[in-house]
Amino acid sequence: MRSCVAPIKVKDLEPLRRDIRYLKEAAQGSGATEVFMSAVSPGLIAAGHQNNYYPSRGEYLAAIADGQENVIAGTDCGFGTAVGLEMVDRNVTWAKFDAMAEGARIATQQLASVGA
Repeated sequence: MRSCVAPIKVKDLEPLRRDIRYLKEAAQGSGATEVFMSAVSPGLIAAGHQNNYYPSRGEYLAAIADGQENVIAGTDCGFGTAVGLEMVDRNVTWAKFDAMAEGARIATQQLASVGA
């Protein structure tokens, strides 16, 4: 299993910018009025990469999410598109649920401290 042994940081956004540009060009060329580009969720990244650097899972998840511009927490978490196809491994399912629960705990703590 891969592991995190140092601070997480974005190295180079140019490949992402290029992919977004290609997607926009393809959409314009096809006449599409809407497009969607997905990204791997922080919880799924954490499930596949052992944390050997950050003091807690919550801090690890926050560091992963910090490198992504638009992280949206949702109850579906991608299951609606794949669960009916029986292609979601049970370990991934439980890892996602664990990550969602941990994220909810972190958000609750952070929002409570902001409101205080």
